[in-house]
Amino acid sequence: MDLEMQHHIEMRIDELIQEGNSPDQARMEAERRFGDMERYRRQCVAMQKREERTRRWVEFGGSVMWDLRYALRGLRRSPGFAVSVILTLALGIGANTAIFSVVDAVLIRPIPFPEPDQLHAISASYEAEGYEFAFFPWDGARAWMERSDLFMGIGAHARANADRTDGWEPTAQIVQALTPSAMDVLGVAPLMGRSILPEDAEPGAPSVVLLTDRFWRSGMGADPGVMGRTIVLNETRHTIIGVMPPSFRFPFGSTDLYIALRSDGTALGRAARQVQLVVRVPAELLGDPIEERMAAAAAGFQDHGPTRGVWTPGLSPLNEPQVRRRMRKALWVVFGAVGVMLLIAVVNGVNLMLARGTVRGREIGVRLALGASRRRVVRQLLVESLVLALLSGVAAVVMASAGVRALLTVAPRDITFFSVNAVGVDGRVLWFTFALSLLTGLAFGLLPALRSVRAVEATSSGSLGVHGSDKRGRLRNGLVMTQVALSLTLLFGAGLLGKSFHRLTSVDPGFEVEGLLTMSMSLNRRYRTPEEREGMTLRILERLRAIPGVVAVSRSVGIPPDGGITFGNRLETEDHPETAVEHDFTLPLLSADSDFLATIGTRLISGRAVTTTDAPGERPVVIDTDLAEELWSGGEAVGRRFRLSPDQPWYRVTGVMEDLKVGGLDDRWGEFAMITPLAPDGIRGFVTYAIRSIIPPAALFPQIRYAVRAVDSKQPIQQLQPAAVSIWQSVARPRFFMILMAVFAAVALGLAAVGVYGVLSFSMSQRSREIGIRVALGADAARVRRLVLRNGLGLAVAGTLIGVAISMWAAFVMQDLLFQTAPRDVLTFVAVAAAMLTVSALACYLPARRATRVDPIQVLKAE
Repeated sequence: MDLEMQHHIEMRIDELIQEGNSPDQARMEAERRFGDMERYRRQCVAMQKREERTRRWVEFGGSVMWDLRYALRGLRRSPGFAVSVILTLALGIGANTAIFSVVDAVLIRPIPFPEPDQLHAISASYEAEGYEFAFFPWDGARAWMERSDLFMGIGAHARANADRTDGWEPTAQIVQALTPSAMDVLGVAPLMGRSILPEDAEPGAPSVVLLTDRFWRSGMGADPGVMGRTIVLNETRHTIIGVMPPSFRFPFGSTDLYIALRSDGTALGRAARQVQLVVRVPAELLGDPIEERMAAAAAGFQDHGPTRGVWTPGLSPLNEPQVRRRMRKALWVVFGAVGVMLLIAVVNGVNLMLARGTVRGREIGVRLALGASRRRVVRQLLVESLVLALLSGVAAVVMASAGVRALLTVAPRDITFFSVNAVGVDGRVLWFTFALSLLTGLAFGLLPALRSVRAVEATSSGSLGVHGSDKRGRLRNGLVMTQVALSLTLLFGAGLLGKSFHRLTSVDPGFEVEGLLTMSMSLNRRYRTPEEREGMTLRILERLRAIPGVVAVSRSVGIPPDGGITFGNRLETEDHPETAVEHDFTLPLLSADSDFLATIGTRLISGRAVTTTDAPGERPVVIDTDLAEELWSGGEAVGRRFRLSPDQPWYRVTGVMEDLKVGGLDDRWGEFAMITPLAPDGIRGFVTYAIRSIIPPAALFPQIRYAVRAVDSKQPIQQLQPAAVSIWQSVARPRFFMILMAVFAAVALGLAAVGVYGVLSFSMSQRSREIGIRVALGADAARVRRLVLRNGLGLAVAGTLIGVAISMWAAFVMQDLLFQTAPRDVLTFVAVAAAMLTVSALACYLPARRATRVDPIQVLKAE
């Protein structure tokens, strides 16, 4: 370029001299007209570098395309190998994708609202009692609404049950009553129609309703002309004004419909008692500034808190997982377990690639001999691994789509109940699968590629064949031990959860499950007074008793394993008031008829059942043996009195029953239980029936529904099922995690068995000459079989010992998920180790048996 530019300058100088300029003047003028030569030089160099980079990328892209075509051609020549690797990796990647879709929706992904970090719920903290509430009475909610200057926006909502009575059969719907500002705070709008306006919230305004997409499809047949139609909720016609988008989920639990929360604090014709508040707060105000301003505002309406006592306001971010701590931990444990399963699959893939690299030694040697660089050969092998991994990712997406549907059918409701994000294979999950596939391809392809090239380079230049080196044999053995150790860890976790679940389901619920049905209903709002509710429930009771096959019926508010609870208890006995019993946060209780215990089959140890005819001023109660032992240490409890806290009235014990699991088999709400009489004013809107029959419970369902309709044709039944189903549903969460861990452990065990089998088979094929010579020198079949089994079982035993050590550490991570099961349960360790060694022995048997059939004549002829 310098010569070219100088040539042009010299030509211009000659022209200027011919025009009459002196040589010096001509040179100065030529250089001035030509411009900055250094700048031109830098531009040319930069252009040359860009062209060089472009050329290299084009050459690299073309080279990669050739590598890709050759990789596909090579896989077509080895379909068995390709299918085995793809299926192995697809199992691991697909399981990770399915579990990630749940973890991402529930724990990781931000809520799908604009500026989600600005959204918070207002809470009230009672520091002296040690608990927190997220709801307020209407007066407290209205006081916060009047202080809207504290926030960018504030809205209120209240959850309620409503009876829809315009269909073929009355149904119970979950409703959220919203102030007009609530949707604006969230930053969402209906897909069709309009949202709730301020005039809709005025007392006396026509009732309106917003539909969720799910209700629009299932309840209205996805009718696009649904606007303006009406549905009847609690005997009031509500005009449909809009349909929410399919992706919208209310961030405070599952909901069917949205209605207006009136400015007087009423919804569905009654006062809203538990109102929650959602606010939008700028990020710069979070922390001390907003807390101080909220505390100053709350000082003016302390008497409008959730309950009595001094409370402090706080903000609870909506963009944080709303699931309980134990559920979050369980999901992360499962995600870690499925990651371990993928690691086992990758180790299996590495072993397969190492074996294939040994077989391809001659091909790699020819490539190197013809001038291919080491980097070029490694890249070719790595491209093949990436192709296998990406094909595995495609298969994994198909598996994950089916797996997510299966997960949602068996997943407990409390996993996704508060999830605002839908669980499914969406764009985020696909990107996760793609990234995981690439990482998997690098993980199981890079090491075998490097080892294969190094082995060929280490071979004598005169030889184009490569035999498995001792180093590569040790690497394969180490990978097998890793597989066995990781598989045993998963197997031990599944064993612990299985034992825990067995013990949980073996717990005596405290009542006779066989032949018992439970029915629950939220009473129609037409029954406003206690007398009306009492009369209606008694009429249903008499109808149920008249059904042939029914031997006993009883009413209650709550029924095991889903009873009621009391909060913040500090139990105190009358005869020893100075020894108050510090108890957990909650205590399960029921209100029931006097024949309730006889109906459900709970035995009275002493005393009698509760009745509403006890002396005035007395509060009769039946307690279980655990509570009696806690309060009076084995002494007689009948006739004695206790109270839940110093400011509560006294209860008099009329009877002691056997241990009744009111709050579930695992005593999740506390180990004690108490039953008070069901007074007429105790039925506030929800009632349950226990029905004892001598015929199969399912055969009574039509007659029970008919009996309820005969009393009130507009009264929906929320739930009707055998008690055994209720018990089974109450253990849905531990059952779900046990099933997942069992599936992962079974797959891991299978992969480990395949790994042991594959390594031994390949090792025996490489050692066929040695075995043939041993047989020729007199070794019998038993000795050859022992040789092979000793090698395989040695790897399995070593991996098992390593796995036991890992399991002893990992077991404590699962401690919170276990029920009456020690994390280091010895029997589980022994059983799991025995299962692993048994499967490994079976995997070793076929290669050992094949080794005994080596023909020494054929081996020696080949030599």
